[in-house]
Amino acid sequence: MAAPSRKRQSEAASKTEPRAGTAAWDLAELRNIYRNAPVGFYSIDRDFRFVRANEFLAKLNGRSVADHIGRTVREVVPALADSLEPLYRQVLKSGAALLDVKMQWVSPTSPGEVSEKVSSYYAMEAEDGTIIGVSAAVWDVTQQERTERALQEREERYRFLFEKVNDGLFVFRISPEGVPGKFLEANEFACKMLGYSREELLEMSPVDLRQKNLPDANFFLRQALKNGQAVWETEAQSKSGAAVLVEISATAFELQGQPAILSAVRDIGARKRAEAELRKSIDLNEQILSSAQEGIVVTDRELRIVAWNPFTEALSGIKKQDALGRNPFELFPFLQGLGVDVIARRALAGKYLAGLDFPFHIPTTRKSGWVSVSTGPLQNSAGQIIGTLSTLTDITERRRMEVALRESDEFNRQVIENMGEGIAVCDADARTLLWNPFMEEVTGLKAADVLGKSQFDLFPFIKDQSLHTYFQRALQGETCSSPEYHYSVPQTQRSGWGVTHFSPLRNAKREIVGVLANVRETTESRQGEEELRRLSARLLQLQDDERRRIARDLHDSFAQRVLAVNLNLAFLEQSVGPLDERAKRALGETREIMGSFAKEIRSLSYVLHPPVLDELGLPSAIEEFAAGFSERSGIHVDVETAAPGERPPRDAEVALFRIVQEALANVQRHSGSPTAKIRLMRDDDHMVLEIADRGRWKPRRPSKEPKTEAERLGVGILGMRERMRQLGGVLEIDSSARGTTVRAVLPLKKEVDRVTADPDR
Repeated sequence: MAAPSRKRQSEAASKTEPRAGTAAWDLAELRNIYRNAPVGFYSIDRDFRFVRANEFLAKLNGRSVADHIGRTVREVVPALADSLEPLYRQVLKSGAALLDVKMQWVSPTSPGEVSEKVSSYYAMEAEDGTIIGVSAAVWDVTQQERTERALQEREERYRFLFEKVNDGLFVFRISPEGVPGKFLEANEFACKMLGYSREELLEMSPVDLRQKNLPDANFFLRQALKNGQAVWETEAQSKSGAAVLVEISATAFELQGQPAILSAVRDIGARKRAEAELRKSIDLNEQILSSAQEGIVVTDRELRIVAWNPFTEALSGIKKQDALGRNPFELFPFLQGLGVDVIARRALAGKYLAGLDFPFHIPTTRKSGWVSVSTGPLQNSAGQIIGTLSTLTDITERRRMEVALRESDEFNRQVIENMGEGIAVCDADARTLLWNPFMEEVTGLKAADVLGKSQFDLFPFIKDQSLHTYFQRALQGETCSSPEYHYSVPQTQRSGWGVTHFSPLRNAKREIVGVLANVRETTESRQGEEELRRLSARLLQLQDDERRRIARDLHDSFAQRVLAVNLNLAFLEQSVGPLDERAKRALGETREIMGSFAKEIRSLSYVLHPPVLDELGLPSAIEEFAAGFSERSGIHVDVETAAPGERPPRDAEVALFRIVQEALANVQRHSGSPTAKIRLMRDDDHMVLEIADRGRWKPRRPSKEPKTEAERLGVGILGMRERMRQLGGVLEIDSSARGTTVRAVLPLKKEVDRVTADPDR
């Protein structure tokens, strides 16, 4: 029914109270609403003082209406003032209303009671539009909030149970005729069981999941509508097309006034398979005795045989019909001598004995060997002991293998003891389990000195040189080898060099239980390498000395003689009379040849050993050689050298100069770069030489092509590496698309001094 209009209300009021004016009636009506409405109404001025307040608000604040008027909000409700005053200021400043502001309201009369309130705030304007205060309405929504929270919690509990149950759950509407609609809900288990996503299932109905060859299942849905519930077994079709054997429990309920079904679908394939297996096991019980690959003998309490399977027949040579009803000790008297009768009596007393090995010999079949017997009590369904059950396992082959294994163990022991390398076996805590004679010889420690003790405690060098990290890697299943290390044994003062190969030690279950370490002693080979290095260094030094001598002879002898010949030719040319053209040409060509020969001698002498290297030092020698190389090759070479300082040892200068020669020769032969740059830098501890170009070192001609003079005299990069290593330095070559850089770093003090002090090193 529509509410009456204000005009009709006024007319009705005029008829009922003809002397009351319309305005007075409306005012009275508004006052009545203001006073009695279940909403808190109040107004405040710009100083936040209450101008009006109704009874509902007074009840909320625990004060009378009169106690509100003229007081500030902070005086009436101090606990709420800090929250309310910013809202008032916002409304007073902007003039815009603030609607549906949620707030927790603490009752002044019950400080522990908190209620939920929703408030709206409006600006109050004077006739001239000036904002003179704020009016507010307050609704108590505590019960509503509690109801919503309760509904939310209930929904969350329902959702949790719906999703976590170990059955597929579906919800769908259904017509009165039993025709299902699309799924409204499907839980996570249902999605996993059928292979669909939730979104895919919500676009389907139960009809889409039925196997095509099965009868209509709407009968069961109609039964659920009629009786409230129905349970049946069927096959559902998964997304992959596979059939899933399921049990469906359908429960009818009303959803928003319409019939619906909650369907619980359980995968019973595993259960059905188990039931089938159980049926098979029952059928197979009859076959166990006949097909068992071990002997089975059952006796009653008088030790009369009641079961004797074919394996026992084959083992003993006695048929089942000849054994049933007889005592085993009558058949095989030797069993009593082995104590089997005692075992049988203990089984009748409830004891179980397993894995007892006995030798046997059957005179009738002449069979002999070993058998493992396990005997225990045989009980009925009431738990009463009614006899014994024994299993017999022929372990003859196993015993033969054990003998062979013992022989093999003896063989392995001899191999380990006579092996030409150390073998140490440790458990996971590095405690020594095996220590072969080679280890005794190398360390001077006997096996009795180390067995059961931690190798980390016995040999501190293991941790000092980080060898324990390889031990840990082996415990993780990795097979690894250590680099060469220096060992020392504090207990015996033995020391040397070695390499260890670490492997995981596994038990019969392939579990890692320790580490197998194979130790190879490399002291002799290292000493040989050191001797070879000392010989190499000596050869390099002798080579440099010989080059220096040859260069000096070329300069002091051959060059002077060539100069004398040239002077004599010049004298002859000036002294003799006029010569014919042929003679003049021959004399000129001879002088040119001698000049070129002199130049070649000077170049060869300089390549072998430039005098400036001894006289002025490495920087000057590099600059002079680079200038000559640029002139001969056409490759522009920039040279940048450090400020002069104390000259390094002679061997260091020679090595660095040879690297310059070799690097520039490779630039000319392989790089193809039009330029090169040499940088010589030094600090207090190191001298660094860099030769860089803009090409890559790749041979440009077949290896059979004759080598140039510089190539024949070059010592090669490998030789330079060895020379730098002998001096304690390093040689690095970095070649890329941007170019090639040769970098030599040489220590200037301790290492070079030590090496050069020992020329035989």
